[in-house]
Formats: sequence, C-alpha cells, structure tokens
Amino acid sequence: MEPRVTVAGAKAPKAPLWRRKSVLASVAVVLAVIIGLAVWNFYLRPPKIEPASKDKMAFPLPDKPSIAVLPFANISGEKQLELISDGLAEGIIDGLSRSQHIFVIARNSSFTYKGKPVKVKQVAERWE
Repeated sequence: MEPRVTVAGAKAPKAPLWRRKSVLASVAVVLAVIIGLAVWNFYLRPPKIEPASKDKMAFPLPDKPSIAVLPFANISGEKQLELISDGLAEGIIDGLSRSQHIFVIARNSSFTYKGKPVKVKQVAERWE
C-alpha cells in the first residue's frame, strides 16, 4: 500500500451524491417511523381501562346517626365575613367529625347547597 500524498490546500474527496442522499432518506424514514409510533402509543391507542363495579364503589350505610352542617348565610354582604362564616361551618364539621358516635357528611357535599334556598327535608332525603 502506498502512503497517501496530500497537496496543501487540496480538499479530501467527498462521498458520492447518491450515497449521501440515501443516508439522509434512511434517517428521515427511521425518524418518521419513530414519531409515528410515539404518536400512536400516546394519543391514538385506547387506554386499558377496566370498568368499576358498583358493588366495589358503594359504601355501606353507617349504623350511627349522620349529620350535615350546611353553610351559614352571609347576610351582611361583606366578602370577609363570608369567609368567616365558611370557616365557622368548617370548624363545626371538624369538631363533630372527631366524635365516634356521629357520622358527619363531608364539607364538599354539604357546601353544594351554599347560596341556594334549600329545605332541610330535601337535604335529609339525599343522604338517607
């Protein structure tokens, strides 16, 4: 084998044009396939969800009496006093929930009636 002779200022020969284009085309095809698989995997494939049965979701009714603390009405119109009345109702719910003899309806459930005129009988029928 003869050593290569280089001339100062001469550039090394480039790969043929057909070889560069095929490499670029191959890379583009591989990237398109990878992106297509990622899109299909994360967005188009239906998730594997098992429907829940109502028997597993339903909680048994408690044997103890239940109570729901409804939010207090703020008749003053001041926003700060409304926050105080909400905090007072939450404090009552918190205090009652510490008793083992009473089942207390959660704040999220009882505060759905906030700002609505509601009859106590209607609320009681909902949680019977």
